[in-house]
Amino acid sequence: MRLRLAFKLHGDEADLARQIADAAGVEVDRVAKLAMQRYMADVIQRATELANKQVEKKDGQPSPADPVHAAGTLPSPSDSLSGQASGQS
Repeated sequence: MRLRLAFKLHGDEADLARQIADAAGVEVDRVAKLAMQRYMADVIQRATELANKQVEKKDGQPSPADPVHAAGTLPSPSDSLSGQASGQS
């Protein structure tokens, strides 16, 4: 199965992707694709951890609905990618 996905980097993240692409001698789209893959891996890891915590908490009673997910939106991540990227060497 294939999924077409538009992934855009803006501002500092876009500038950093261009710098990395220039330094590595690769196309900036490849850097953006790698960023998207790392982001998705992080999302999957966090979702798995949350699911595991929910299973551990259950003791026969239904868990209360997460108000963020019930509203159909996701919260902004507490740690930004630009903050992580600037701290890495």
